[in-house]
Amino acid sequence: MEDLAASILLGCIDSDVLSDEEIAFFQETQPAGVTLFSRNINRTQQEQSLKKLTEALQGLNRRSETPFLIAIDQEGGRVARLKHPFPNAGPALHLGKGLPQEAARKKIYQYALEVGASLCNLGININFAPVLDIFTNPENEAIGDRCFGSTLDEVIWKAGAFLDGLNVSNVMPCLKHFPGQGDASFDTHLHSSPIYSKIADLRKRELKPFIELHEKSPMIMVSHCVYPLIDKKEASLSSIIMYELLRVEMGFKGLVVSDDMTMGAIKNKETHWTQLLVESVVNGVDLVLICEGLKNWQEARLAIEYEAKNSVVFRNRLREASSKVAQLRKKLA
Repeated sequence: MEDLAASILLGCIDSDVLSDEEIAFFQETQPAGVTLFSRNINRTQQEQSLKKLTEALQGLNRRSETPFLIAIDQEGGRVARLKHPFPNAGPALHLGKGLPQEAARKKIYQYALEVGASLCNLGININFAPVLDIFTNPENEAIGDRCFGSTLDEVIWKAGAFLDGLNVSNVMPCLKHFPGQGDASFDTHLHSSPIYSKIADLRKRELKPFIELHEKSPMIMVSHCVYPLIDKKEASLSSIIMYELLRVEMGFKGLVVSDDMTMGAIKNKETHWTQLLVESVVNGVDLVLICEGLKNWQEARLAIEYEAKNSVVFRNRLREASSKVAQLRKKLA
């Protein structure tokens, strides 16, 4: 049961070199993979050290036919873990600015293709991009210029061009943050943020980019925002949003990914965060992100393992999620 529990967890490591404890964890449990952050990149030897790290990670994989998922947030602008000389054309909001639409589309496509190819050369196979949120709240600093535009049409064609470029580069994209958090007032890294939109309003605006583009992406990341007029729970804990809206109504067949489950929006609650993690899987998450510390990764695995041993329903849901993750990993072989 341990491998099954770990197989849906995308964790993190502490530095640009694997520790003995991290190596042992990979060898013992065989998790889904890792998300890389700035702390994992040696700035004096950025490309060489990162390639060495990704090769070391894949070297711990006992199933070569299904590579570990090695993900990064390389949106461009301020959310770019890799720095110069890695390609970075700036924030999504300003990409193609001043150009006719077709010329802008080509430029964004070529830029994403360059980003994807560069990531692929470093052994990174997932880019958590593009952002499909619409920049509708000027006070939303957490998202802000990470959006491709302030109108749904602008987001659709710009993000679509970026998505196409990543796909051609053979780096898997991930649309985020479903069902749209451009209207948030607070940063979910710190605490929950309510968005008072009715489901009918979301259908008219925020959901449109996801509806238009989801068939081109193997993954969608779900927001930690709360939509009180739809459900009192965060979207990442809500079966209404993840199952009824995303799976049934929109027909999304790919992998549903949580945002980081160690963010303040989850960790700062009275209920222990691992219980909420289990709840997120029950209600639709297939791949769980743990972006802070090996201890949290270990706690998450134990919580999932315990629930699977004590609940047939959860065990079946876990098998379903694990199968989806395995299918995705096979596509990377």
